[in-house]
Amino acid sequence: MKAVELTKNEREVLEAIVANAKHYGEDNNFVLGEIEIYRSTVSLKGTTSSLQKKGMIYMHNENGYYFSGQVTEAGLHEVENIKVNN
Repeated sequence: MKAVELTKNEREVLEAIVANAKHYGEDNNFVLGEIEIYRSTVSLKGTTSSLQKKGMIYMHNENGYYFSGQVTEAGLHEVENIKVNN
C-alpha cells in the first residue's frame, strides 16, 4: 500500500482541523467555520475536499454544503507523524 503524500498546505490545514477536533473532544468531529488558520473560504474548502479524497477526513454534507466533518484514523495518524518528524 502506497503512503499518501500531503502538500504543505494540506498538512497545515489537517493539523488545524485536528486541533479543532481535540478542542471539542468528541469523536474527532470538527466545524469547518471554526478552523483557526489563515486561508480563504474557497482555499479551505478546496483543501478539505482534497483531504477527504486522500482519506484524512470525512466531510458531512448538510443541505448540499459542507460545514463539519470527522477526522479519520488515517488523518490522526498523519498528524502524529508530522509532530514526530518535526
